[in-house]
Amino acid sequence: MKTKQITVSYSRTVNLGDFHGIKVALGQVADIEDGDNVEECYHALFEMLKEETKKEIFPVARQYKTLSLGVVETFRGKPIVEQENSNAD
Repeated sequence: MKTKQITVSYSRTVNLGDFHGIKVALGQVADIEDGDNVEECYHALFEMLKEETKKEIFPVARQYKTLSLGVVETFRGKPIVEQENSNAD
């Protein structure tokens, strides 16, 4: 049997907390040419989809968590959270 085409799908869900989440699902179809190793093609597509999913999902998740935490600024790429004054009279 000769494989002529492969389809690879990858999805990832990130829990944002407070019963919110984000899911990104990507898929790709590739034609297999003579001399191509099907398993190598599959793994290459899988890794490509995995990286593309990360590029899409993490900025959104990071932005959501920053907004929901009440971040007012960042220092060296890390959020500085505005804290309530617990010593208030």
